[in-house]
Amino acid sequence: MDAVLVSDLHLDGPAHPSQVAFLRFLGTLPSSTRLCVLGDAFQAWWHHDGEPFREYAPVARALLEFDLVYLPGNHDFHALDYFRAHRATVPTHARPGAAVVTRLGTLGAHLSHGDEADSSWGYVALHALLRGRAFAAAVDALPPARAWAFLHQLAGRPHGVPDPGIEAAQLALAAACPEALVAMGHTHGPRLLRRNEGYFLNTGDWVSHRSFAIVTGDVVTLSRFDG
Repeated sequence: MDAVLVSDLHLDGPAHPSQVAFLRFLGTLPSSTRLCVLGDAFQAWWHHDGEPFREYAPVARALLEFDLVYLPGNHDFHALDYFRAHRATVPTHARPGAAVVTRLGTLGAHLSHGDEADSSWGYVALHALLRGRAFAAAVDALPPARAWAFLHQLAGRPHGVPDPGIEAAQLALAAACPEALVAMGHTHGPRLLRRNEGYFLNTGDWVSHRSFAIVTGDVVTLSRFDG
């Protein structure tokens, strides 16, 4: 096993079933694992003075025990700075389309959250605002408890049904990538397709599927954690 990929965990505190299960899942992995988290690991991430919400601290510590690649999603874009400061591999920015191009096993891999496939004006405009300096300054000024409540109200509930239009747009984006493995999340629909000499992978989610992928050499498999 050369790498493990997950996305869209939407973890939400120590009593949240997916957070409990994900910590158990991490406990099954060797510490040498290259762990790739493709965004939205947390339902509403923020950190103040370098510390994440206390509800997420155990997961943040556990992730940093691995050879971590962390991609920002549309719920946890602010986590980019935190994991960069802790020497994880991250993209250079937190905008939609942020990617890490790397090698997993023997495969060249293009990793992103996948929300760059949503080009609707509403999504683009909203996330330009949320990822801007003014929004960050406003949330930084809130006490952590108030920031938690505000960001959760803004985040709403995780969606459960993949959008066929976004799935099709992801496949079109993947077709333009030269890497053998193109991996995304965002839609919450687990999917593994052969493409030319490689793969298109959507890692799914932990809201409904608790799905993850494993790369071993040049082989990619998609699985489910039942622990």
